[in-house]
Amino acid sequence: MAELATTERRQELAAQEDHQPMELMQVIAQAARDPQVDVNKMQALLQMKREEEDRDAQRLFNRAFVACKKEVRPVYRNKYNEQTKSKYADGTAVADVIDPVQEEHGFSISYSTAQSARDGYYKIIGKLIHEEGHTELYEADIPEDKTGIKGTANKTDTHAFGSSMTYGRRYLKLLIWDLVVKDDDGQRAGMESQGTMTTQQVQHLKKLIKEAGGTEEAFIKFLNTQKVPGDTLEEMPFEAYESARRSLQRRIENAATTSNKEKLQ
Repeated sequence: MAELATTERRQELAAQEDHQPMELMQVIAQAARDPQVDVNKMQALLQMKREEEDRDAQRLFNRAFVACKKEVRPVYRNKYNEQTKSKYADGTAVADVIDPVQEEHGFSISYSTAQSARDGYYKIIGKLIHEEGHTELYEADIPEDKTGIKGTANKTDTHAFGSSMTYGRRYLKLLIWDLVVKDDDGQRAGMESQGTMTTQQVQHLKKLIKEAGGTEEAFIKFLNTQKVPGDTLEEMPFEAYESARRSLQRRIENAATTSNKEKLQ
């Protein structure tokens, strides 16, 4: 029901966004056909159009961002660090919470690095991209992870870079979405006792199945052939989610590639 409402809201917004830009485009088209048009006025019109498109894209970005925040659940610490004697949430725990939700609302994140102004630090940049065209940049300075808890060097430069990027990406994703990290206080007892996928994961798989042009029944049979137990998606084990998601994503990508080749023939 929530997915249907989201789709209807996007369609309504798209209709609204298409109407006003067309009016401005008509003005620009008419001006372009006029041999006496003032070049400066034409440039001003084009600038107005770009600014209007930017405002529309940012408004859709903000709306989708708020929708994501309403849906995400807390991230639970799922690993134990022997050195610090403390629990933490690894990258998989963070991704399991936010990735299905952000994809559902048209977001994706890419990461890059830049020179940090602080010695012994890497600057990690996260680019949060929305499908409607707006992008926000986030950055954080992450210390080089070269030493252990006692300050003794325990990594090569290459390993230190990789470890720092792993930490940086995880913490930056938590920062971007302002995700709450907490210990398992029993709220997940039902899910953990059965070891099944979360409601959000099931909903995301159902969405991908539709995009792939398949049916739940057929995909469940496929998963069963891969030694994944369960008669419904809701009964599938928690650890099967990621491989199931990748399988569906590959089907969607392969279908798109095949379609493009057919168009070229």
